[in-house]
Amino acid sequence: MAEWRQQIEQESGRQAAELERRVSTWIQRELERQIQEWAEQACGGSALAPIGLAIWLAARRLWR
Repeated sequence: MAEWRQQIEQESGRQAAELERRVSTWIQRELERQIQEWAEQACGGSALAPIGLAIWLAARRLWR
């Protein structure tokens, strides 16, 4: 019985780690998509979008 419990706990830990990885990946992709949309709207899709995005990211790091 104790072995089963340990196996279940180990499997639960693996599943939790996998779920955390998947959620983290999804959040990162969603943020990238939203930032891209924001940059396109803010800069009208111009060549300045990457510069604006870099400034925004740098400022965001400073506010933490």
